[in-house]
Amino acid sequence: MNNGHVYSRPDSKSKIKKTLFRNSKIMCMSGAMENGFLPLDGEEGGYIYANHVLQPKEYQEYIPIKSFVDIASSYIGTPYKWGGRTALGIDCSGLIQTSLHSVGLDCPRDTHEQILSVGDLISDDEIEEPQYGDLVFWDGHVGIYLDSKKLLHSNMTTMDTRIENFKNIKKKYAKNNNPIKAIRRVIPPEPKFIYM
Repeated sequence: MNNGHVYSRPDSKSKIKKTLFRNSKIMCMSGAMENGFLPLDGEEGGYIYANHVLQPKEYQEYIPIKSFVDIASSYIGTPYKWGGRTALGIDCSGLIQTSLHSVGLDCPRDTHEQILSVGDLISDDEIEEPQYGDLVFWDGHVGIYLDSKKLLHSNMTTMDTRIENFKNIKKKYAKNNNPIKAIRRVIPPEPKFIYM
């Protein structure tokens, strides 16, 4: 789920106080469920539908997510927003960060940090043969390699998140004197956070 609402009362017809997005960390008052809603702990209060809140051990059991690529794919069609990290708007590095956080992997915010620290750097010998899920970095841009014809990314050219032809993207950047800078391989660990 990419987002959920916090209601003023334990009733889906009550006023929405705010919207929470994927990876929001919240504290609920356990054992106080009312009408299927859990009260939020804290000053702001409010209620969230219990099925939208998962504990770490419940994560794999209830959400059939294979990898961070599945999370990233759920953002297809999301508008591009420089600096964005939600279903309202997301940029290339935000797509990577949000998707990796969703499977419990730390990831810095920007491409210039991600290229140095996320996953394992692929050697020059392997760079011509990326694998499914590899992160492909150009100067100022990152995408997720799906296969020889597909790259999943959020970009300013189309102003959205989509799958495009990898070879065409690679040629476009090379034509603008921006060849691939690095490819990093990501193997996500077991989830360990509370997710919505």
